[in-house]
Amino acid sequence: MSSTSSQPQRFLASDGRLLAVLARPDELDFAAADPLGDSSRAGLTPDGWPLQAMLMERQPGTGVRPHYHVNDAAAESDTRHSVFVCLTGRLVIGVYSRDGEHAGTAELDPGDVLIVAEGHAVDASEPGTRALEIKQGPYLPYASPDVVKLEVAR
Repeated sequence: MSSTSSQPQRFLASDGRLLAVLARPDELDFAAADPLGDSSRAGLTPDGWPLQAMLMERQPGTGVRPHYHVNDAAAESDTRHSVFVCLTGRLVIGVYSRDGEHAGTAELDPGDVLIVAEGHAVDASEPGTRALEIKQGPYLPYASPDVVKLEVAR
């Protein structure tokens, strides 16, 4: 796991595979992280991930005209990626590989965003913590076949 104050924090498996990206919007250097070169966007995810995430910093009058994106080539992935946004309190997310390797723990404050490509465990360290999770649906019970429970060392 590596981190700087201006770039998203990256959680890596021991083989170098990217497992998760943590963005703290108040600390992000948009000019350094903008994949399109106009310093108003900070790309968070690699192009090969099926779920793309970008933080935007906009000024009045610099909007984008109405549009939508055609799904002309679905990205391939063995896992459904998840996005977590801490709304209130403090969200604690363990990041794991599909093999159960613990790559680190992300502690999210309000406004922080974590994109997870593989395994994760979710908890809160403050009462009443609220978060938004976004993933490719549907949301099924924890016991459903699409949920693979990891064997991890305690």
